[in-house]
Amino acid sequence: MKPLAVLGMCAVAAIAWPARAAAQTDRGAAKLEARSLELERHAAELRDLVERHARGEDVLRTHWLERGDPRTSDARDAARDLQHSETDARALRDELARLRALREERRRDADRRAAGDTKPREEETDRAPRPEPDARVRSNASKAAQTVASTGAVASDAVTSNDMRVVGSVDHRRVAHALLRAGIELRRDAARLSAEGRVAAAAAQENAARARLADARGELRTLVDGGGSTREDHFALARCEEALGDVERAEALYTEVMARDLKPMPDGSSRHGVFGRAAATARSVLAWSRDCGEWRPRRNVDDVPLPGR
Repeated sequence: MKPLAVLGMCAVAAIAWPARAAAQTDRGAAKLEARSLELERHAAELRDLVERHARGEDVLRTHWLERGDPRTSDARDAARDLQHSETDARALRDELARLRALREERRRDADRRAAGDTKPREEETDRAPRPEPDARVRSNASKAAQTVASTGAVASDAVTSNDMRVVGSVDHRRVAHALLRAGIELRRDAARLSAEGRVAAAAAQENAARARLADARGELRTLVDGGGSTREDHFALARCEEALGDVERAEALYTEVMARDLKPMPDGSSRHGVFGRAAATARSVLAWSRDCGEWRPRRNVDDVPLPGR
């Protein structure tokens, strides 16, 4: 290349360089300005959240629902379930604190009577009577107390809190799911007691677990037969049937949940939701138990009368 051509190219580059540098500077300034505006918007949102939190609003759960970006129905359902769970948890904690205070108060009363002091306290005479639970709740509480007293087994806090959700409630769904969780916790306690060699206590806990599971099954069947059940109710009923040994009914219910919990995809296919995937997993476990375990169907399929046979 000739020296004059090289010098010409260098001169052109030297002339164009300030323009390119200015353009890059402008682009960088625009990016910084956009970033600054975004940070100011986030700061304004944060100040608004702080003010709403100071007013007592539950901003941690509702903030993303109030924004403009799209969310799926699963996320909205999860947020609603979370809200209900938090409400139930607060009610349970309050009720548990009240019952523990009442238990401590009665223990002090028993110690006072054992010491020979029979004079009633002033607060006892002023206390208003509390409403009594219905007959079924009193019966369940009595049986649970007899079980603990006769075996020396100590019920876990999870069982106690789930049993308290049944007291005075007429909501079949809440009662059923509370009884199911209590039955599962009692089964775990029974397994722990059996591993410790406390056979009688383990048997009593197992009987209490089966009683709660049977009550939960009755409540869930009421929901399912009434037509207002959800996928969660059908899945819980399948768990009850499986826990109580009715494997065939449990497998049929798991299959029904899988059929009901299908979500269409943009490409035209479909996939299972949360309960559909859980039901598929549970059904595969049942299939393994049927193929590899000692479970046998109640009736041989060859013995079923079919038309034309």
